[in-house]
Amino acid sequence: MRNTVLFAIILSFFIVSTHSTAFAKADKTNHPVYMVHGVLGWTKAMGFGTHYFGDDLGTFAGDACDSFFEMKCNRKISKKQVVHEVKLTSLQNTYVRGFELYKEINKTHILEKICEFVNKPVQEVDDMNLVEIKNLIASIPVANRPFINIIAHSQGTIDSRYAAKLLADRYGYPVVKVLVSVSGCHRGSGIANTMYKLKESNILLYSTMMWFFEKMWCGIISGEFKSGKESIGEEMLKSMAYYDIDDSDGRDTGIKHFNDNVPLSDKHVAKYVSFMTARKKSQLSIPMQALIFLSGDIDGNVYEMDSDKLDTCDRENTSSLNDDDGFIPIYSQHIGTRMRYKRNYFKDDKVSEISWTGIVTNADIVDRVQMGDPELNGMDGVIDIGHFQEITLPFGILTNGFRGLHFDELGYYSAMIDYIAKNDN
Repeated sequence: MRNTVLFAIILSFFIVSTHSTAFAKADKTNHPVYMVHGVLGWTKAMGFGTHYFGDDLGTFAGDACDSFFEMKCNRKISKKQVVHEVKLTSLQNTYVRGFELYKEINKTHILEKICEFVNKPVQEVDDMNLVEIKNLIASIPVANRPFINIIAHSQGTIDSRYAAKLLADRYGYPVVKVLVSVSGCHRGSGIANTMYKLKESNILLYSTMMWFFEKMWCGIISGEFKSGKESIGEEMLKSMAYYDIDDSDGRDTGIKHFNDNVPLSDKHVAKYVSFMTARKKSQLSIPMQALIFLSGDIDGNVYEMDSDKLDTCDRENTSSLNDDDGFIPIYSQHIGTRMRYKRNYFKDDKVSEISWTGIVTNADIVDRVQMGDPELNGMDGVIDIGHFQEITLPFGILTNGFRGLHFDELGYYSAMIDYIAKNDN
């Protein structure tokens, strides 16, 4: 009898624990969360492997435990949490990717919610011109309008800024409540410049690397052979450079020009926040160090401050400084409010705002602290990890090193979701 009772208690505990609600830590957001990948991104590697925003066991950070006996899910979020995992073209320019994101958000949430309220068919609303749609939105109380939140990584952060602008232009109000920038490239990355220059110095190496990433990685791992999307690595490089790096294509494709066209604005996004990452170059994973060796230093001269300001971006080129995360320099990552992440091993992880560093409201203007100057405590809140350690890559030990295995992706993104829930009213 005693054994039977003990077994019943253990079984009950197992059932409750697998049904998620008992250990959900993050509050549920008021509006859906869209998770947007960066370069070389995917939803599920090769269709069955690790998620981009997931742990090493293949669990998606936004997968709530909403089914009975569901084992592969994130127990740190509410079972009612709504998270959309977005798949954009892995290597493309920001205008292409941002428009893809805009269409995905429109299709999966915005149109549906508008049509529910006004009782009109989706196609009719989708076909409305700007004046008609804005008049329709004006008839909907603010509390009933559709909103969303975004968590974006790397290039996905500027793609999300563009999508937010398109949504605001279309509907006449800031559809995006909170945009979380994770290791964003808002002032470019020198690796884009130096890789592009390989065309001149070593065309064979450049072409080989482009073929590998476009065909092998994006075609097979990201599944783009099946989706029909076409990855073009050179377009990505042009979008990730601060200044225009190709005078021959008749376009200004640099992020500086992008920032002029898509400024940080409360007309597009109600609240911008950013998580920043950096590692000493000597502590980056071996594959990342090999990439830097082939393509050149991350910082370069991608972002030169005005002559009357101290340039802290390119003053060092040694392994003694952790001034970037192997792909994006610190000076590029701060927009809006800087955030701090604290991992807790025995309770829920936490994120909090850092107020003293100031709020970046212009993507082109940052001071020495916001650029990450260590002499002025500019490293406050910067997470000591490489660029790809906060996501889960296929063959993770090879690409992230053993340190990547210790990073708690589920807790990290759950803490972000909890923060969003407290700020997306």
